[in-house]
Amino acid sequence: MYFSYSYFLSATVVLGLVLVNLPGGNGIHCFVCNSRNDNQCEYLMSNDTASYQYVPCNDYTETGEPPFCRKIVQYVKDYDIYRVIRKCGFRRHHKDCYTVKNADHDETVCQCFEDGCNSSSSNTVSTTILGLCVFGATLKMIFML
Repeated sequence: MYFSYSYFLSATVVLGLVLVNLPGGNGIHCFVCNSRNDNQCEYLMSNDTASYQYVPCNDYTETGEPPFCRKIVQYVKDYDIYRVIRKCGFRRHHKDCYTVKNADHDETVCQCFEDGCNSSSSNTVSTTILGLCVFGATLKMIFML
């Protein structure tokens, strides 16, 4: 009986480690919104991955480049308003952040290459499964004693 439990516990730990280290299969996720028509867009937190604005981007574009996340902050001079635009990007700029100024607006554009620009959620499900496996193994050990 002891051998089968040791085997079960070892298999659980190995399976959990494999699941935690699997890469995310859905590509990058970005926040996609515009504060012009979505007031929450301006105040999204990087870990707000349950938000409806947090969406998967297409895996690759026509150029073969993987997508990335982009954030644009605009100041529209004529109306004296700030606007935040978050979206998936498909054509990279040679700078990660740059500013453009013209007669009617100022604009700062930044690009980043991780889920939600600041956090990674690809391990969330795997970590949960690992936790459940360890919990199950612990319960089994307690009830076998």
